[in-house]
Amino acid sequence: MNDMADSQLTNGLVPDIAPNSLSSRMLPRFAGMGQRFLLVPWQQYQFDGDLDLLRRHYDGMKCYVDYLASRATNHIVNYGLGDWYDVGPRSPGIAQLTPISLTATAFYYYDTWILAQAAALLAYRTRRTI
Repeated sequence: MNDMADSQLTNGLVPDIAPNSLSSRMLPRFAGMGQRFLLVPWQQYQFDGDLDLLRRHYDGMKCYVDYLASRATNHIVNYGLGDWYDVGPRSPGIAQLTPISLTATAFYYYDTWILAQAAALLAYRTRRTI
C-alpha cells in the first residue's frame, strides 16, 4: 500500500508498477491496475474488520477514483487494455472480443462502490466513537 501511495501521481493515477522506478514515459496501460489501491484495503477490512488501511489511504483512494472520473465520458471509461488476454482470433494481449469500455467501466463502478463503502464505514465509526 505504501509503494502504491508513494507512486501515485498528482493527478490521482496509480501506475501499473509500484514502486514506479521506470521513467515517466512508461504510461499506465490499464485502468484496472490501479484498482488494487482500493481492493487491498477493502479485502483486508473484509478479512479482519481492520479499518486502518482504509483510513490511512482513503484520500489517495478518492484521488484515484477522481482520476478515473476525469477519464470518463458520461460515466463510461474507455481506455486501457480492457479484458486483456481474452481468447480471440489473434494472439493473446489487448482485448479482442470484449469492448475496452466494458471492462474499464466495470472497474470504475466497483472502485466507486468500494470508496462509498469505505466512506460510510469511516463516518459510521467516527460517529460511534464520539
